Amino acid sequence: DDEEYRATDEEDDDEDDEEEEEEEDDSLASSSEESDGDNEADPFGDGFGADLLGDAEDRAKFAKMSNLEKEATLYQRREARKKIQSARAAAREMREIRRKAREMKRKQRKRTSKKAKAKAKAKA
Repeated sequence: DDEEYRATDEEDDDEDDEEEEEEEDDSLASSSEESDGDNEADPFGDGFGADLLGDAEDRAKFAKMSNLEKEATLYQRREARKKIQSARAAAREMREIRRKAREMKRKQRKRTSKKAKAKAKAKA
């Protein structure tokens, strides 16, 4: 009986350790979500507004460019923005996959823990 209780206690300790690790993962995930760049000051993450132009200084430089330079600059900024948006989408997808994996792990541990406790009760 003592061995069964020790085994159950060890399983509980392992579960506690895993839960603490998951809480750390969750806090890291939430902080990375906050740093995803989805903020009001720079919603696109590239320092430019919806028109692909920046602050007054950037607009002044842009106004002095030839049409060809303007088009080239806008093209470069648009391509850079696409890359940023793709990276953000991939990061969101990875966070969601990790979250689902953690949830599945939790559920599996609960099932395993319930079975172990039931088994220990049956032997007792």
